[in-house]
Amino acid sequence: MLDISKIAIGNTTNYAGTPADSIRVSLLTCSPHDEIYSLYGHTAIRYEDKASKTDIVVNYGMFSFKKPFFVARFVLGLTDYEMGIQDFNDFCYEYQYFGSQVTQQEINLTPEEKGQLLKALQDNYANARVYRYNYFYNNCTTKARDIILKSVNGKIVYKNGIDRSVSFRDLIHGCNANYSWASFGNDLLLGFKADMQTTREEQQFLPDNLMRDFGQAKIVSADGSSRPLVKNTEIIVRGNDYAIAGKTKVTPQFVFITLLILIAAIVFAE
Repeated sequence: MLDISKIAIGNTTNYAGTPADSIRVSLLTCSPHDEIYSLYGHTAIRYEDKASKTDIVVNYGMFSFKKPFFVARFVLGLTDYEMGIQDFNDFCYEYQYFGSQVTQQEINLTPEEKGQLLKALQDNYANARVYRYNYFYNNCTTKARDIILKSVNGKIVYKNGIDRSVSFRDLIHGCNANYSWASFGNDLLLGFKADMQTTREEQQFLPDNLMRDFGQAKIVSADGSSRPLVKNTEIIVRGNDYAIAGKTKVTPQFVFITLLILIAAIVFAE
């Protein structure tokens, strides 16, 4: 695994205000694929410095399949995730293999803000690399969002309002509509708070929602000047139509109706 601590923080201030600024920081948003951990998509941060030939992805979604009862722990929200550093090309190859689309949004940071972000990433990597994953409040998307926004010198202003009547349950149902067993498991485990109205920030636990909001946001400085949060957007990995499978034929409803008929038949026979 690559080590982010070896990147010199000073590099982010050597090119201030000049065309030689070779550092780019981007938000990467990956569309879902078939694996249960990917049904909601994924978010990561790309740090690129052409001068030092550094091109890495900071990924808050690293975990080990080797841990016992991974799927059960994931569904129950008992999974520990880890901040990892990957080579950019390796990261893209993984999502290309699964057929997921990767969209890149270059964040419109000043040289000072780039230095602050790199310092925050290095501190995070050294002191708080492992964290307890939570679907809604502490996942790979919210971790990437928070560390970017904390490095910005100014207030983030989002465009237009949102539908606050949408609940967490509504949001996840939209993601696992083709996966009836995942939807059933979530409904079984989520408490009543999942049906409460959500704020914009809470809705940003989903990668697509964060990408949408970032694309429409601006940074307002203390002097009143503003700039777009995202400088430009491009698709760096093209997705395909096979990343998400069709609907499962054997649904929970089918299983329980079959059991009900079977029990009724036994009772009638008795």
